[in-house]
Amino acid sequence: MSVGSIWQSERVEHRRESRVEGLLLSVAVGDALGWPFERRARRFDDADEAPLGPFVRWERNAGNRFRSLPEVIEPGEYSDDTQMVIAVARARAAAGRDWVRYLRAVELPFLLAYERGAGAAVKRACRAWASGTPPWEIGATLDTYFNAGANGAAMRVVPHVLWHVGAGSFDHLADDVAEDAISTHGHPRAILGALLHAFAHWISISQPAPIPYGWLLRELINRRMEWSRVPRSVVQNPDWLDAAEKSTGGYPALWRATADEVLKMLETASAAADPASLKAPADVMAELGVSRGRETGSGTVCAVGAAYLAAYNAAAPDAGLQMAARLKGADTDTLASMTASLLTAAVGAEWITPYRRQLQDAELLYRLSVELVDGAQPLPMPLPTRRVIAQMQERVLQAEKGETVEIPGGRAGRVVDVVTIESAKGAARRLQVKTKDGQTLYFISWPREEAPKYRVPTVATQRHRAASAIHGVDIFVRDLPRARQVLEEILNLKPDASTPRWVRYGTTVLRGNSDMGDQVPTFNLRVEVTNTANLVSDAEKVGIHVEQDYGPHGAIGLRIEPGFVVVIRNA
Repeated sequence: MSVGSIWQSERVEHRRESRVEGLLLSVAVGDALGWPFERRARRFDDADEAPLGPFVRWERNAGNRFRSLPEVIEPGEYSDDTQMVIAVARARAAAGRDWVRYLRAVELPFLLAYERGAGAAVKRACRAWASGTPPWEIGATLDTYFNAGANGAAMRVVPHVLWHVGAGSFDHLADDVAEDAISTHGHPRAILGALLHAFAHWISISQPAPIPYGWLLRELINRRMEWSRVPRSVVQNPDWLDAAEKSTGGYPALWRATADEVLKMLETASAAADPASLKAPADVMAELGVSRGRETGSGTVCAVGAAYLAAYNAAAPDAGLQMAARLKGADTDTLASMTASLLTAAVGAEWITPYRRQLQDAELLYRLSVELVDGAQPLPMPLPTRRVIAQMQERVLQAEKGETVEIPGGRAGRVVDVVTIESAKGAARRLQVKTKDGQTLYFISWPREEAPKYRVPTVATQRHRAASAIHGVDIFVRDLPRARQVLEEILNLKPDASTPRWVRYGTTVLRGNSDMGDQVPTFNLRVEVTNTANLVSDAEKVGIHVEQDYGPHGAIGLRIEPGFVVVIRNA
C-alpha cells in the first residue's frame, strides 16, 4: 500500500502523507538540535551562549572518563538516538516479521563500533547480544538491566509507528514496541515510556489536522487502558518474566505503580496546558521532572514532557522544538527528538524544511520512512555470525581513505575521510564511512600496542602507582539457599546482611545465580583504587580484557580469565 493511497480520500489542511514521510527526518532534526546542550555533552553552560541558527558546530568528548578525545561535530550531525532509530528501521525493512532477531543479532552488536554517545544501559545490552546472550540472562548484571528505565527505548519507537500506520488497533504496535524495548531496558519506566510515546504518535497521525490545543494530553488520559496494559510480546515471554520476577520480587505491582505514576504526570501536564493556567512551560517541565530531579532521563518522564510540549506548541511547532532542545537540565537531544516527531505527527513536516538542508543523511531518513509505510519487502539473507561481525568491524577500523568496506547486513561502505585526533592520551584515527544506502558512520580507532610480557614493577615504578586495597569478594553460586544453609548450620557462619539475591559475610558476598553460563563470572574480586587514570591503558598493554561500565555501579572490570574478574572502583 502506498503512502498516497492510504488517505487519498482525506482532504485536510496538512496532508497526512507529510506527517508520516517526515517522521524520521524530524527525529534527527530534534536530535541534532538538542545534542550540543545535552547534559553529558556540556558544550554550552547556558543555552543562551549558543550561536543562533538551525544547527551549530561544536566539540564533544568522544572518549570516556579514562581517555578523553575531543571530536568536532559538524552542524546537523546526529547522535546515538538517531543511530538507534535507523538501526530499528533498517531491521524492519531488511527482515520484515523477523525484525527483532535481526536487530539483536546484527544491528545492536555492530552499533558498539560506531555509536555516538549511547547510554550505559544500551551499551551493556549491545555487549550482551554481541556475546549471544539476552541481557536478562546475565546474572552479574540482572538487577542493573531491570533497573534500566531510561529513555533509550522510547526515543526509537517511530519505525514501529510507521510500520503500523493505518492499523485499527494499537495492540500489534504495542507488541513490537515492547519487544524492542526489552532488548535493552527492563524497568517499566522504559517500556511504558516507549508505549506512551508510540501511542501518542499513533493517535495523532489518525486525527485530522490541525489538532486542537491540549487534545493530545486529554486523549492520553482518557485512553490510558490502551497504552498501559502489558503487551502480549511480554506476557508470552516466560524467560523474561521469570527473570523480571527474580530481580524485582513483584514486577506486575511495579508495572501498575509506574502506570499510575505516568497518569499523574499526564494529569499535571494537562492541567498546565489549560488556557486558564498561568504556569510557564519551563516551570511545568521542572514540575514533571523533565529538567529537575533524579529521573530527568527516564522513559516515562521524557514521553510525558514531549507530549506536553507537542500539545502546548501545536500552533508553533518550531518554538516547541527550540524549547526542548535548549531546556537546561534536561536530556535535550532525546527530548527534542521525541518532541519534534510528535509535532510532525500532529501538524505535518513542512515546518522542518529549513532544517533539512544541513541534516546528516536526510535522504536516507526520508526514504526509510516511505519504505516502512509502504511495507518494504525484505530480501532473504542469512544472518552473519558474531565472529563475522567482529571481523567486519576489525577490517573497517584498519581501512584507509578510498577503500570499500563491508558492513553487516549486506551493505557496502566507502571510507570517505580519515583524520587523526590528538588527545592527552595519544592520537586516534576517526574514519568517516558512507554506506551504499546513504548512512554516514564514524569509527574511532586507537592505535594498538604490542602487549609486553609481564614484569615485576621496579621500586621506582611502584612509587608512581595508585594505592589499591581489596574491598571484598563476590562469589556466584547456583543454589544460594543451600550454600547459606551449609555455611550457617555446618560452619556456624552467621551473615552480616542478606536479601533473597545475596548474603554477606564480612566483605565476602555470596550472590545467587541459578542460570550461570559461560558469560557469567564465578568469582569477582572487588578492589578500590585511589587513582584509575592510567589503569585501563596499563591493563590493555599486558593483554587484559577491559569491560567498561561493569556491574550496576559502572565500575571497570578486568577479566583475568573467564571465571575471574577484578572489579575496580574509585576509593
